Parts: sequence; C-alpha cells; structure tokens
Amino acid sequence: MEILSAVKRLVERPAPTPVCAPCIAQRIEGPSLDEIGLALSELAAALEFERDNADCGLCGEPRLTIRKK
Repeated sequence: MEILSAVKRLVERPAPTPVCAPCIAQRIEGPSLDEIGLALSELAAALEFERDNADCGLCGEPRLTIRKK
C-alpha cells in the first residue's frame, strides 16, 4: 500500500500532466518497475485516473502514461 500511495502522490502532483512509469520509478527509490506498473494499474482502475499513450510531462518521451483527470 505504501508504493501505491507514493505513486498516487507523484501522479497527482503534476496533474493533469501525464507521467510514465520509468519517470515515477526514478523518483521512488526501492520498488521495481513491475511494482510501479501494478500500482499504476490499480490507479487506472479508479475513475479519476486515465492511462494513454502520450508524451510524458517529465521526460518528454512518447510512452504509456497515466494522469489524474
């Protein structure tokens, strides 16, 4: 649950700017990219978050991203 909370905070901070999993993983030390991916899937299941292919607001790369609506 700690990982989910940390990921949620990082996604909400630049909202509605989309962010990618690798950028989130760089900013949260400890969890693997797979664990970050699971947390992102949980957030995406919530109606207030949306996953899409977009340019990441942090690194600028076109990737699968998540953002708060």
